[in-house]
Amino acid sequence: VLPGFMGYVLAVSLLLYALSLYETGVVAVLGSLTPVIMLPMIWVRTRKCPPVPAWLGAGLGVVGVALSLQG
Repeated sequence: VLPGFMGYVLAVSLLLYALSLYETGVVAVLGSLTPVIMLPMIWVRTRKCPPVPAWLGAGLGVVGVALSLQG
């Protein structure tokens, strides 16, 4: 329970700090990439490759973020 609580507190604190420095839209878009960043960590931790649809979704998320930051 403690690691989950601390991780949540850290994540929210970092997002609030980012909001004080950058535009809200950019922070929200980059904050949405958390699940994408977690995929390689899951692979390292479990030593089991996540399924292909997870990687396709992650790739789609990265493409979506790249397109939203272009405009």
